[in-house]
Amino acid sequence: AIASSVADITAAGYEGVMFDVEEVEGSSGTMVPAFAKAFAAVKRAGLRVAVTTSHSAPYQCDTPEDAVAFVKAWAADANIDILSPQLYSSGSEGSPEYAETNSCKAAGCTWDLYKGAHAAIAPSIVDAAMNDEVH
Repeated sequence: AIASSVADITAAGYEGVMFDVEEVEGSSGTMVPAFAKAFAAVKRAGLRVAVTTSHSAPYQCDTPEDAVAFVKAWAADANIDILSPQLYSSGSEGSPEYAETNSCKAAGCTWDLYKGAHAAIAPSIVDAAMNDEVH
């Protein structure tokens, strides 16, 4: 669906698309190729591609293993420019939360999935004052 909207996104003056992926319905076998197709369409339009997710991986997926597969695919996808794990839960934290996503941690959705990622890692934080804590 996003492929048909990239012209409108570009015409509106946007420089990129941020995919906020916290809940995913559908298996990784179905959704990884769908995400990859969307990322490629956005990139082909000359836009930046960014993905943000809850802590280390989406917190709601069909299975914990799907959450792991999504992050592995994103880390390997050369069409993604920025991966932005959310280091907060409520938005009122006084410091970044480095906890891994609890719903899939036992399946392996740890911070190690981000090692070697093609994309820049730019954590989402509550306040710019936390910037020094995450760099």
